[in-house]
Amino acid sequence: IHSEKAGAFEKGAAVEVLEVQECSEDNRIRGRVGCPEGWITLSLLDAICGVWVVPESKEQKPDYLKMVHLADMYEIPALYFASFARLFHKLHTSPTHENVRAMASAMRKRPRTSS
Repeated sequence: IHSEKAGAFEKGAAVEVLEVQECSEDNRIRGRVGCPEGWITLSLLDAICGVWVVPESKEQKPDYLKMVHLADMYEIPALYFASFARLFHKLHTSPTHENVRAMASAMRKRPRTSS
């Protein structure tokens, strides 16, 4: 659980914790990381001074642009318009370059082939 100082991580950096151990003699919760190899302090046992590492959220946000393209490909109009409306709402509430590009991509229709 003790190791030489392996380095420092930037605030907000993703760290893969391979193992967690309670280290009561140091009043810490420690995590073993693989890169750089060693142990880091995740938090203090009393957590009064704060927590340095928090689990990354596994919640995935829907990819409305992908849904627009798939709904168009499989000809599902209700899903197409619902996803397109979500993209439009994102653009309206947050007019970023990324949202403008997503909207422009959603507006490009794929060529239809006759069957």
